Amino acid sequence: MRVAEDKIKITVPDVVTFRSLNKYLIENKVQFHTYALEEERKLKVVIRGVPEDICTDDIKSDLVNQGFPVVAVYRITRRDGSTTGLVLAVLPKTDEARAISQPLESMWPLRHPRGGSTQRGVPSQCQRCQRYGHASAN
Repeated sequence: MRVAEDKIKITVPDVVTFRSLNKYLIENKVQFHTYALEEERKLKVVIRGVPEDICTDDIKSDLVNQGFPVVAVYRITRRDGSTTGLVLAVLPKTDEARAISQPLESMWPLRHPRGGSTQRGVPSQCQRCQRYGHASAN
């Protein structure tokens, strides 16, 4: 335990102690922040160029049929609610899930060598700020 910027930072030796401390803090309504354990973190993959007429349930079932243990699929939208052609797939961190990047590159070969999309209507991603809808020059 150490004090950092008028806050207390606690480092625990193992997962059992981590869970026990979390439970104690929650039960006693203590305000705290923690990071997720490595084994509980999810793998997140962005799929580009997905037409908006394909629903996320169909994308999820297609990925599951290919053997990927998909937890959830979300469509990424802009702040104004307009679509981007991007889909976020959430998977557990397993060897099966990590293999998702290889087949998707062959299924959706929409990535431009400089980072933009080759499909019309799909926004490019800025190489500077990592946001979508504009190039780094703009």
